[in-house]
Amino acid sequence: MQGRNTMEEVLCLSAERGYIVFYRNCEDINVLSDIVITHPTSIVMIRTWPYVLIMDTTYKTSKNIDQNTLAKLTELVKDEEVATRFVNGTRHKLINEIDETEYHRKLELLKTKWQRRRDFLHYLFNTWLNPLAHKFCKVWTSEVLHFSVEITNYAESEHSVLKLWLSTCHGDLDTVFLNVDSVIESQIAEIKSSLDISKLKEKFNAKSNAILKNISSHIIHWALNKIWFEIKRAREIVDDAQNKCGHYLRKSHGLPCACELLGGYEYFLPLQLEDVLVFWRILKSGLRSPSVCSGHGFRDA
Repeated sequence: MQGRNTMEEVLCLSAERGYIVFYRNCEDINVLSDIVITHPTSIVMIRTWPYVLIMDTTYKTSKNIDQNTLAKLTELVKDEEVATRFVNGTRHKLINEIDETEYHRKLELLKTKWQRRRDFLHYLFNTWLNPLAHKFCKVWTSEVLHFSVEITNYAESEHSVLKLWLSTCHGDLDTVFLNVDSVIESQIAEIKSSLDISKLKEKFNAKSNAILKNISSHIIHWALNKIWFEIKRAREIVDDAQNKCGHYLRKSHGLPCACELLGGYEYFLPLQLEDVLVFWRILKSGLRSPSVCSGHGFRDA
């Protein structure tokens, strides 16, 4: 470490690897109070895909709501099996309903079925549904562009990966920094690989499909797969597509929904890249469209 203390070594390692570093000291006692260290490629990526920033939190998330509802209902009815069936059945169907009329119908059925347990209904409605339903029920969250990021599991799984790399909760800060750097480099390699695959490898012979041929190899496979399943759904609701579609995929993902695809399916009209939100069309980190670049840069934030 050439005479540097641990914190100075971390700052030195950060500089060597091109990290963006911000820190503040408590000047009166000369102690570090805050520090932010960011990998340079992370800055590029957040500028490239600035739509969603995931934070790991367990405060009033769907997972946390499930656990608390299960615990409370088990406490009230003294039967964990009944509580589990409710959470995984009735409640799951309610919060995942995307049609508002159907949502309210299921809500009334729930009230009728549990009318003798007013203590539970009071808890369910006053704690969760009345104040927070618009934040976790799909009938409302489907109106928000969220790209299927509705849970914090993505962040939690990355934390699990990091813990495996660290292997211990004890260690010098400079050693921890090097392990974290290795994790980040590994993740960046995975992202680049997945983008390359989307550019070079066809997904289920999409180019031979009349609707998908113009967008194959130009959008990521995950989005192409979503559109493919929506095409199948379009065939199922052909008789009343406008009322049955729900427009979920268009509003929450920026991808063509069933009623849009139905015309293409009937008349063999291919989708154009403009039909897909730019988020799904960026297959190279740092390749930014005007719409992505038009906002405030990271330095301005």
